[in-house]
Amino acid sequence: MGRIATCVPLLFICIIIQPHVLAEELTRDAALSHVKGLKQLAGRVEQAKSKDVNLLAPEGYRNARSNFEDAIKAARKGNDEGAITYISRATEHLEKATQDAEVSRDIMQETLSMRSRAINAGATRFYADTLQSIDADFSKACRLVERQKLADARKRRPKLLERYSQLELSSLKAETVAAAKAAIEEAKVTDAEKRAPKTLASAKEEMNLALSILDTDRNQTDEADAAAARSETLANRSRYIAETLNDFRQSKMSLEEVILWHQNTLRSITEPMNGELGFDESADATLKKLRQSIALLVTSDTNNRQSLAAAKRKLESLVAENQSRIDTLQREHARQVVDLQAQYERELLLQESLTSEVLRKQHESEERFARVRSLFGNDEATVYRQQNNLLLSVHGFSFPPGQSKIEQENFGLLNKIVHAITEFKGAAVQVSGHTDATGDDKVNLVLSEDRAKNVAQFLNEVGGIDSDRISAMGYGEDKPIASDKTMEGRALNRRIEVLIVND
Repeated sequence: MGRIATCVPLLFICIIIQPHVLAEELTRDAALSHVKGLKQLAGRVEQAKSKDVNLLAPEGYRNARSNFEDAIKAARKGNDEGAITYISRATEHLEKATQDAEVSRDIMQETLSMRSRAINAGATRFYADTLQSIDADFSKACRLVERQKLADARKRRPKLLERYSQLELSSLKAETVAAAKAAIEEAKVTDAEKRAPKTLASAKEEMNLALSILDTDRNQTDEADAAAARSETLANRSRYIAETLNDFRQSKMSLEEVILWHQNTLRSITEPMNGELGFDESADATLKKLRQSIALLVTSDTNNRQSLAAAKRKLESLVAENQSRIDTLQREHARQVVDLQAQYERELLLQESLTSEVLRKQHESEERFARVRSLFGNDEATVYRQQNNLLLSVHGFSFPPGQSKIEQENFGLLNKIVHAITEFKGAAVQVSGHTDATGDDKVNLVLSEDRAKNVAQFLNEVGGIDSDRISAMGYGEDKPIASDKTMEGRALNRRIEVLIVND
């Protein structure tokens, strides 16, 4: 009895617990609909990803995603209270990540634009690993934004911008010459390097020209595409030549057999015309017969045969009468071919010279921009290159609050700006003043104009830059580059920008 009494409670417990253990978990789709707010959260998480929040605020997005997945797991197990707790946490992380992403987007705007250009150029197709590597470093910079280390994040912008720009150029080049490169490789398989070396070499030259065009100016895609198309055509031609020669060699045909093969090919052309090429005459006479056979195809009307015969006789008479003229024209043609070849070689040399000059100027431009960048510290200004122009975003000025007078402590920074401008002979200079959003917007506009004019006056009177080259404009608080919600952001918005227009 004692043993039976002991087992009864245990059996009762087993009966109660067993159904819970054996209960089936909800599917993922069912769980999304089971707990209020979970399906909406799923949509918000995916929408945030479509807006690159996972890239611009990686830590916050990862935490939001993790809590979202935990909410699904809890919902599938029937733990509604736990799911609601995770939904609340995920929502908080997602809202903060969205806010941080907007700050990152402002700071990394130019970098994001260059990243999009690289992707549009085909980076995901040709350099997926490289894109993933740069994106990883981009996310590291954005993590600094999440941790309020905005200055450290900005320091990483130039390198990221340079890497995305190089990725765009590499992707453009790979996309442009992809077909030509494939055609060249196919030609090599047929031993075109040995059988048709000149034609294949021309194909390679055209492909290299396409790449050089993009190196010089990546916007000249039409010219680069045209060179790549010529490269593909030449590569295919070299392959066909090589295949034909390989067929001759494999069949061990003699030169006589090769000529006979070509004659039979011509003969097969005339068979549908009821013509016959005996090849027992000179090449000119044979070709003449071929032309006559083709002429007979103009019409098969019996009523016109006599007229055609008369025209044929007249043509033969004209051919005989003008044979001397034909010979003269042939000699003239040969001379023109020689002249054209010489002209082509001269133009080729000129093109090489022009290409060298373009590369030299490009190198000089790169060195000039590098010298200007080296003038300024990170706490003084950020230097942006805009094609041939240069933008100095000067946040190192120290204006007294509400005043536009240039203090003596700013003279060193102004001298650096003058030095930067003198690197670009004859360039126009646009000085613009900016303030934060603190205070009255009309007062801020006037203050920004006065500061810009004072800087412009310094550039003219102290820097010796012609006033005709300088313009000044104030924008007040209309063009912020950072959030006005933080002290650091407001400090960045209180700036002077100097655009050196070198077009």
